[in-house]
Amino acid sequence: MKTIEDYKVALDVCNQYSKGFSDIEKELIPWACSVPQINEVAQDLFDNPKFKEMEKANVKIISYLTSQKILSLVLSNPVLLKKFQNSIENHSSIETKTMLDYWITHSCSWGYLTLINQIESNFLLMREELSGKYCIVFSPGLLSMQKSIDTRGKQYLTLLVETPYCYQTMGFLHYSGLSPFDLKFYCIAIGAQGKGKELLLDAAIHHFNELCLIEYVASFPVTTHKKGLCNATYSEISPSLL
Repeated sequence: MKTIEDYKVALDVCNQYSKGFSDIEKELIPWACSVPQINEVAQDLFDNPKFKEMEKANVKIISYLTSQKILSLVLSNPVLLKKFQNSIENHSSIETKTMLDYWITHSCSWGYLTLINQIESNFLLMREELSGKYCIVFSPGLLSMQKSIDTRGKQYLTLLVETPYCYQTMGFLHYSGLSPFDLKFYCIAIGAQGKGKELLLDAAIHHFNELCLIEYVASFPVTTHKKGLCNATYSEISPSLL
């Protein structure tokens, strides 16, 4: 986006993708739940007592995470995404077909992002911490999080999809105080494989529950007790989560 005209075109495309994604999600989630292999994997979030404990603090957390888990499974798998596209072919719009065609050849990823700078008023220059690469991101949600002292200046763990101009965040936005080194360590510890963003994607696809629990604990603030450093998590989260 070297000129203001590039910016305007990119903004129009990103807004179209955002609206289109909302329409797609309404059909993709029910479709995915009808696929036994996906429904079985997603259902264990509802059956997991640790997530039920988290739901006491956020009544919608399981629904948010289940949707994100399903989106990760489908958008990272071109075969599944093509099956979904075929299932709605008779009533989908040209815009929806164009988006799905693009995502079939540009699979989703996960990123652990740090904000570097804001570009114009709608785009963010961010660094993906596990790969060290910079990317332009369109995310009204991330922009909104910069307005709160509790959520600004963090690292953000999120599902990313591509548009022809940039990345967009999709689904639930996680924020964390974990260092990139710590996140990499925990991903390996829970069994994920790969390097950089591939390690994070593997963790999200094959170890989603564990990754979310780690992120949830890491989202609580660090505090001090007398002269020592301690994490407020241990007094605020039920022992059953640890």
